[in-house]
Amino acid sequence: MPTNWQKKAAKAKRDTDAVFSEQMQQLSGLSAPDLAAILKDNAMNQAEFNQVLQIVKDQTKQNNDKIKAIQNIENGVGVLIGLVGKLL
Repeated sequence: MPTNWQKKAAKAKRDTDAVFSEQMQQLSGLSAPDLAAILKDNAMNQAEFNQVLQIVKDQTKQNNDKIKAIQNIENGVGVLIGLVGKLL
């Protein structure tokens, strides 16, 4: 028999899944049944899909960080070239 906290955890999971489905629908135009069908067709559950989204999000952040670093390097090179030009 499920304990009180297990019931609360199950309800929290259902609520989270419902919010997630609503947000995905708003972002992609897919309805919750459409998203569920896509996941089923690809033999993927909600938790696995969430993991994929997290990987994409993390990779996007890493790529953005690299872009910022490259821009900073380019700015630094420009300053160095300006300084060398004044010294020569």
